[in-house]
Amino acid sequence: MARHINFGNSGGKKGRSGRVSKAKILGLAELLDEAWPPARRCDFFQKLVAMGEAGNMDAIKLLMAYAFGKPSETVNLQSTDAITISVKYVEKGKADPD
Repeated sequence: MARHINFGNSGGKKGRSGRVSKAKILGLAELLDEAWPPARRCDFFQKLVAMGEAGNMDAIKLLMAYAFGKPSETVNLQSTDAITISVKYVEKGKADPD
């Protein structure tokens, strides 16, 4: 008896897994345009800017992230702590003396 092996996507329910279709995304964008027209969006962003200018840190962070992008994270690989690495070589077939 031949057995079928699926090497592709093997998870999720058929039709309900994977990426959202572009048609659904565009439909959601149209719905959002109807519910929140561009003129009202401008008022919203002006209020957000006013909150940032008043010192609201959450508003400032949001505005900076969208205006300039999030700063790239840096990792300091230099350390003042000493690290000791010990390596034990064992020949194949020989017993470990410890």
